[in-house]
Amino acid sequence: MNSFKERVSAEGIRRATLLGDDRPLNWRDRTGSEIDVVIEEAGALFAFEIKSGKTLASSMFDGLRRWQQISGTPPEASTLVYGGDERQTRHGMAVRPWFAQ
Repeated sequence: MNSFKERVSAEGIRRATLLGDDRPLNWRDRTGSEIDVVIEEAGALFAFEIKSGKTLASSMFDGLRRWQQISGTPPEASTLVYGGDERQTRHGMAVRPWFAQ
């Protein structure tokens, strides 16, 4: 069975929005660091940063790293979704193509 992080999809986010789940999906601090999607599941927080670029750059992980510092969540609770086509792990975080399930 896939982990929670691997099961989250744009469809799940759309469904939550349509069902009136009005909790904020994104996070931003005073310095401008941000995360596109933060989801709470069974008391745990999972962060997702979404980038359109097909080539990974270290700076793509800046918001996720800042989120981990502030929230105290481990790298394994963060996922970078990007425009490329390769699954991998960087800085302890999952990297997934936008089309991955």
